[in-house]
Amino acid sequence: SASGAEECSSSLHGGTFYSNPFVSFQATYLLDTIVLVYLKRMVALISIFCISCGSVDVAPLSTSTPNFVTATLPPTSAPLPTQTLPPPSPIPTNQPIEGRTTTQINVRVETTTASASLGVVPAFSTIQIIGKESSGNWYQVIYENGIGWVRAEFVQVDASAEIQVVGIESGVPAE
Repeated sequence: SASGAEECSSSLHGGTFYSNPFVSFQATYLLDTIVLVYLKRMVALISIFCISCGSVDVAPLSTSTPNFVTATLPPTSAPLPTQTLPPPSPIPTNQPIEGRTTTQINVRVETTTASASLGVVPAFSTIQIIGKESSGNWYQVIYENGIGWVRAEFVQVDASAEIQVVGIESGVPAE
């Protein structure tokens, strides 16, 4: 009779397993794993063969409409023609008065918010005021080598500064 060490080292003797349950479990697990791998490979090969021969009908994938609705944008129209701004008026020769914007403001072509914007002056920027309209609601300012109009309520000026009233059409001091 063989010792326990001999039984563990040799799992087969005369074509039969020894009675050691650990060795028996290992051999069974190994055999099951090999058979499982073999079966998986056989199924894969048979599937490839059947599909390539055309002997198996494969149902086409469903192409149903999704259950949600997406927005469709209307066709775009041609861009609107660009507005041609008049050339900047010449800068008057009277001495400009310094002001400071209290917020970001538009520089307008005329004394109305519906007028075309020449650009934007950032908040807390220094601007050069050259006149005001008769009601005092708009200041005429030097802007990019020309002149434009800004709302007076968004500009701080020295209280002692005397800003001349200018004619809106001509851009020259009113008399």
